[in-house]
Order: sequence, then structure tokens, then C-alpha cells
Amino acid sequence: MKHNDQQDSDVTDLKKLPMLGYHEERRSFPRIDYRTEVIISSAGKVLGGTIRTLSAEGLQIRCTPKTARILHPRGTHIAPGQGPGVMVRFELMQRGTPKTFVAEGVLTYITPRSQDEIAFGVHFKRISRQDKKLLAGFIVDSMRPK
Repeated sequence: MKHNDQQDSDVTDLKKLPMLGYHEERRSFPRIDYRTEVIISSAGKVLGGTIRTLSAEGLQIRCTPKTARILHPRGTHIAPGQGPGVMVRFELMQRGTPKTFVAEGVLTYITPRSQDEIAFGVHFKRISRQDKKLLAGFIVDSMRPK
């Protein structure tokens, strides 16, 4: 397949991406609203963002357009199974104590939320047994009626 250089340069402009909502409808696990800072490592870069939602299979990160360009330089739609790999690290509360959660994952979608904010979906690919237990407990506790 022949590449068109003009098309490649056009798609790197994050403002030209459509506002997508289809990822919202394909959930296998319940999502919880969870706002916390996240450290994202990808291709030797360490970046920051904010988690918006969290589930047993992944999370949604919001970041600046500058960070988005580093995570996904082409800025295009992410085909299934073709997303860049990332490592995420953030804090979850366990019995009133913050615990560090770490997971490897892949980016599954990119969508602009505003001029200053880009959303990425991250699907977890590898989580330690200890962190799986931490995540499961956190999600269950978060879904309990208060």
C-alpha cells in the first residue's frame, strides 16, 4: 500500500480528529469515575496526565495536546491491537493508605475532548498479581453504597 505524505502530515493535527464516542459503548467491565494524577512511560519518555475513569481492564487518561503528540505522534485513529505500549503508575487507596499501582498497557483510542485536552484509552496487558488484587479491591470498595 502506497503512503500519501500529505495525508500523514494532515492527521498529525489533533484538532482534525473527530470527536469520537464509540469507545464509550464497548465496555466489558463497569467503569468508575476516578480522578487522580498518573505517570505514563512510553518509548523512554516519562509524562503526566490525569485518570478520568478506571475499570478492571483499563482506564481513560486525559492529557495536553503536547503530551498526546509524544504518546501517539501520528495522532491518528488507533486500530485495534495497534496502539503504542505504555506503562502507567498511580495511587489507589487501600484501607485508608495510598498504594502504588503499576500496569503495562496499550493505547486503544484517542479523541479530543477540548482544544486543551486529549483523551486516551489504555487497555491493561500486564499487571502483577498484587496489583490485580489492589485494583479489584479498590473497584469493589468504590462501587459499594456509601
